This record gives sequence, C-alpha cells and structure tokens, in this order.
Amino acid sequence: MFEDADDKLSKKISRTVWRTVHRVLKYKAPIYGSFVKEVNPHLTSKSCPRCGWVSRKVGRTFRCERLWVHPR
Repeated sequence: MFEDADDKLSKKISRTVWRTVHRVLKYKAPIYGSFVKEVNPHLTSKSCPRCGWVSRKVGRTFRCERLWVHPR
C-alpha cells in the first residue's frame, strides 16, 4: 500500500516539475526570439527525429534503420 502511494506521489511531483519547466519556457522563448514546439509524446522515444520512422524493437538505444537515407 505504501509503495503505491510513494509511486503516485513521485509521478505527481515529476508532472508538476515538467509542467513548471514547460510554462517557464513558453514564457521566456518569445523574449529571446525563439519558440516552444509542443509534440505528441506518443512513440517519441521510438521514432527517428529526422525521418519519423518508428522502430518496434525494444532496447536501451535507438538506431534508425533508414539512417543511410539521411545526409550528414
């Protein structure tokens, strides 16, 4: 029972911290001539930031199998 309470509390704290960081970034970005782009977090850790290819493999590191298409 206490393990669940600790886990829930830590998740709430984490969400609150990220919400605060996001709010500050959205406020400060236009001041410095930048912007904050919000993206859907679904599959972001499994997709290539350059081409958007989604890997179905599970592992600690991500490698785009179509990397040879991307110019350096």
